[in-house]
Amino acid sequence: MENTSKLLALPKLRKLRFDEFEDVEVLLEDIVKARGQDIVGLTCNENFWLWVSHCRFQNVRKLTIINEGVVEGMWCAESFNDTLGDFPQLTELYLIDISVWAGDSFWEMIRSCPQLQLIYLQNHEITDGFLEFNASSMGKALCHRQEPLTIHFSSLENNHKNLYIPQIVQVLNHPKVKLSFEVIKDAYPILVGGLIELEFTPLMT
Repeated sequence: MENTSKLLALPKLRKLRFDEFEDVEVLLEDIVKARGQDIVGLTCNENFWLWVSHCRFQNVRKLTIINEGVVEGMWCAESFNDTLGDFPQLTELYLIDISVWAGDSFWEMIRSCPQLQLIYLQNHEITDGFLEFNASSMGKALCHRQEPLTIHFSSLENNHKNLYIPQIVQVLNHPKVKLSFEVIKDAYPILVGGLIELEFTPLMT
């Protein structure tokens, strides 16, 4: 704990990355106790569900989940939406190499996180089901928003992706939705293996 305290006391500390060693949960708890209010970004490569705990990441604004089987594995859409409620300040959600719930379930996810400003989908396979939803589901998810939601599609995984882009533009046409298909450089951390990265507001600039 002494070494951890010294590390966390570094005034210009911005990012801390570590892997899944035996006592990683203890380390994470120590970090949260000491600097939890300063954690504004969380990136998990695999096993995201291991790190989520109620009130642990209250100030996280950017959440990146990489290569996680949250859809077909541990969780259903409803439990994932409940988990997003543990991030009350979340404004940016990055889902990398993950299957995303389609249709009405996608909009239920958006509705569960009304403060969300950007959802970034990397290597996302577009299927017909993703674009098939009840207009009322989309409307309920967007009607109370003050600002538009940006949905960013990056590196669409589909042999006919150029055919899907016009459909996406047509089906997701809404005054409170902005669509983006451009490459965003350094949009999220590149992690390999079971790693976690925390981003802090530095104690001094």
